[in-house]
Order: sequence, then structure tokens, then C-alpha cells
Amino acid sequence: MASNDLISRIISEKNLEVSFVPEFADLLQQSQITKVAILATCEYEGIFRNGGVGTHYKTLSEHLTRDGWYVILLICHTEEAYGGKSNIPAVKHIFSTGEISKFLNLQPIHQLALSVVKHDGFDRESYPCFLFTQAVSSFCSQAQVYVEFHEMAGIGYHTIQAKRSHTLGENCITAVTMHSGHEWVYEANGWYAEFYHQWFKQVCDYEQYTFENADLAFFPSYHLKSRVESYGWKTDHAKHMPYFIPVIPNSDAFQLVGMTSPEERQYVQDYARDAYTGQGQIVDLGCWLGSLTVPLAIGLQDNPNTPALGCVHAYDLFEWAEWMNVCVEYTPLRGKYKEGDNFLQEFLDQTKPWKDLIKVYPGDLNQMVWQPDQSIEFLMIDAMKSWELLNSIVRIFFPALVPGLSLVSHQDFCHYFTVWIHLVMYRFKDYFEPICYVPEQTFVFKYLKPLPAEWMSKSYGFEDFSETEMAAAFDYSLSITPAQGKPNVAAAKAMLYFHLGDADQARLEIKRAKEQGWWSAKSDFRHLGKM
Repeated sequence: MASNDLISRIISEKNLEVSFVPEFADLLQQSQITKVAILATCEYEGIFRNGGVGTHYKTLSEHLTRDGWYVILLICHTEEAYGGKSNIPAVKHIFSTGEISKFLNLQPIHQLALSVVKHDGFDRESYPCFLFTQAVSSFCSQAQVYVEFHEMAGIGYHTIQAKRSHTLGENCITAVTMHSGHEWVYEANGWYAEFYHQWFKQVCDYEQYTFENADLAFFPSYHLKSRVESYGWKTDHAKHMPYFIPVIPNSDAFQLVGMTSPEERQYVQDYARDAYTGQGQIVDLGCWLGSLTVPLAIGLQDNPNTPALGCVHAYDLFEWAEWMNVCVEYTPLRGKYKEGDNFLQEFLDQTKPWKDLIKVYPGDLNQMVWQPDQSIEFLMIDAMKSWELLNSIVRIFFPALVPGLSLVSHQDFCHYFTVWIHLVMYRFKDYFEPICYVPEQTFVFKYLKPLPAEWMSKSYGFEDFSETEMAAAFDYSLSITPAQGKPNVAAAKAMLYFHLGDADQARLEIKRAKEQGWWSAKSDFRHLGKM
């Protein structure tokens, strides 16, 4: 049986437990582990080679340890035995892939697989990495588990396969950082690659698969990103990491099911911890399953200046819609809800550890009330899905904003559908200062001076904006949005005309976006192709 076939069969088997031997399990048991990071690499500065990869993992381990992670180093492509011992302050334990059978209780089928792959240059490293990760994920089932690989030699191949097939626990997050793999060698050394053609083909396939299918993917330079794209790699999901230090949110918010990016979660958590003064309330409109509510609560929890009664006010209809299914496709919620179901309990379950810091308001936002004399310091808006909701939010919540203090965070600013946000924020531009863009869709504004009362009580619609003002609104939005967000804003401008029933003008805007270099098939323009 080919090693790949055997590995695939093993990964698909159920109830094949892998555990640590008692001595090592006892050692882990002595620690209160809430966040464990496995760094699988063939290099680590100071103990095994000293290249750029080794420097990256040494620095990464130091940053992770500083943020409270329990770091385990798994060294590949070496016969050295470390016995789990480490004299490096940033690393709790060091193992090599060649010695894991001494520390793991393996089933006979695992032993068989190890014997099959021991002469295979790829599976020999990749399969032990999977078994070790499975053991850690199982043993630390209540902890957050982060495992990072470099893409070189595809050492993360079977771990990432296992995660995608739900063999690893939901507590485990896989990541791959691009360092440059064998595609470059193939290109630069054609004669050598031709001689070892099959070997190169397999390693290149492994490297590409790991990068494209990990939960998180990072790249250090746009040049390297463009090179692998020329080889056919998909990179639209990857995050730029110029200093080889990834953004790994250091809280449980990272594991939440939600429609928000790690950067958006980290931003609100940092705000609530470091910038929130407590002079007003924090309001989360359109909280869905709480992927921003929770990091806001965690930030509040860690803010020494937060008043004892400070909390996050979370609003949502909590009614399931068909379009939400795609957002839970690879989560335990897949198929759990159908159109019209109430999912309030799911929100309560996901936010339960922070329930004392969250006040929930289920129901139609158009029918809600807020006391204007109760100030709002941070208004997170992910509910402006229609003109009606926009008008309700402006009428109900904007009067409570505090000039010179309050922030308004539009989570749908860089989303193709919600074009009305751009029109109204342009109308209000003298009263709000653009503060920052947060990938992938958020833009944050600071409230500068009081809006006229009549502006907040008025009901807005397309008919309130001239064609000239609409064009100016999108020129303004594009001018304040950095390059990463421009394609979606340009897509929203095209969508404006679809909303207005002018398909010809919409297509003209798509053409203009292409001419400006803003069009991208990976952006929200992909939705417009169906119109």
C-alpha cells in the first residue's frame, strides 16, 4: 500500500486515540495550560541550524511566551533526541520527530504507518507531526492549541489534512508561514529538478497544499507572495507579516465562530483594554454569535479603569437566515439551524464565560430604544443592512454619542452591499473624523462635534442624494481607505447603481475599477458577476 493511501486511511479512522506516556502526561498536568503553541520546524536558532527560519522560530517563541503561551518545539529532519527537556527560557519542551514513539502511546496501526513512512522523505516528518499534534490537542482539550509550520518540505501536510477532516479537535488552529520552498529550487536548478522530478513534484504539492489549507497563512513579503502566485498558489487568504511575527490573538476570542477577521477582533479587544475610558457605554449592534462582543468583554475585563458596572450592550434579531450557512460550513454549527430559527441560545452559550460583562437585547433593532442621557463611548455597527436599519441606528443611538470622545466602528464599511453607509457618512463628514481601517471590512470614525438634531431624526433614502453627491461620497471613501480595502469600496460603488436599477452604469463602474487597478476577482467584485 502506498504511504499516502495508508495515511489517508488512518486519518479517516475514528477513535484511534493517541496519548502521552504517563511520565510526560504528569509533567504537563502540573501546569495550568490554557494556551499551548507547537512550533514544528527544521531550524531553530541556537540549537539546530541558524538560518532565517531558525531566527523566526526563536523570535516567535519568545513573543508567544511573553503573551502567556506554553511553547513546545518539535524539531524535524534530525536524529537527535531531546527527551522533552529544554534549557531555552522561551520553550517549555523540545522533541524531535524521530523520538515521538518514546513519548506517545500509539495504536498498532500508527506503529505500522511509522514503519511504512520511515524511508519516505516527506511522510517521515509530516506524519509524526500529526500524531504529536493530535496528542497535544487531545490532552489539552480545554486549551487553545496553536501549531505552526513553515511550508518547506510540507511537514504540516498530514496535520492540516487531519484538521480539515475534523480529526483534530476544534480547539486546534493550524498555521503556515511562507519562507520559500522547493518551487524556487525547481526554477533555479532545472537540471537537478529534472533528475529528481518526482521528488520535486511531491514536495512542491505538499508545500502548496499546506499553505492553501491551513487555518492561518502568513507571508513575509509581497515579492515572495507574487512568486508563489506565479506557480499557481492561492494566497488571497494569507496575511502579510513583514517582521515574521504573526498576529495571533492572545485570547479565547480567536476560537469563536463568527464573520469577523482576527484583526477586527484584536482591534476591539485592544480598544476595550487600553483606550476605553468608561465615560460612556460600549454598544455592539448586530452581534450575531458574539465574535466581537467577546473580545470587547475580554478587553473590558483587563481594563483597570473600567467601572464595576461597565458592560457590552449586544443587540441582534437572533433569527437565522439562509445566507448564514456558508459562515458555519466548517464549524460544529453546520446544519444546526434553518431559515427563521432563533439562535439566541447559541449566542449565550458562546459568550457564557463573559456573561457578567454582556447585556443582551434580542429583537428588531427598529423597535429598540436607548436613553440619550446614557452616553455611548464606542458604537460597533454591524447592522446597517438596509436604509431602514440605518435610519433607526442614527435616530436611536447617534444622539448618545459624545463629541471628542466617541468612536463609531462601521464593520460593513468595506462591504459591497451596504452602499448607504458611504452616502450618509459623507453627508456627516464634517462631524466625524476617519481614524483607521481594520482589515478586512471595518473603518473607525471619531465623533468630533454634535450632529444637528434634525439630521438624526430624518429618514434617509437614495432619493435624498444627488448623483453628484453620490459620486463625491465614494470618491471620499476611496480616498480614506488604504489599498487593501479599495476593491471592496469600488465594488460598493458599482453596487450602488445595481440598487438604483442602472445596470449599465454599474458595469461602467466595474470597468473603471479595472482601469484604476481596484478590481480583483478575490474581492467583493466576485458577487457582482452574478448580476
